[in-house]
Amino acid sequence: MSVQQTPPIASDDGHTRPAVAAWRHRSAFWAVAFAFLIVMASATLPSPLYGLYRIRDHLSAFTVTVIYAIYAGGTIAALLSVRFVAARIDDEA
Repeated sequence: MSVQQTPPIASDDGHTRPAVAAWRHRSAFWAVAFAFLIVMASATLPSPLYGLYRIRDHLSAFTVTVIYAIYAGGTIAALLSVRFVAARIDDEA
């Protein structure tokens, strides 16, 4: 079985990079997107339980709102910090 060769892809600086590098970047993107999907799906699983926890632990609606706000703030901070990590990894490569 033969592998079909694709032409080199031109980058922003005018240089061409092999199709293998382009494939690696595409596959890395989809791997990260899949990981993000799994993390987000797992992180929202306990959301329906907050109503039960509110009743069981006698929490106010304000407390549940604060829990959601902390989660949202943590998610935003994590997403903003990812670009710095990605820049460090890219500089090392």
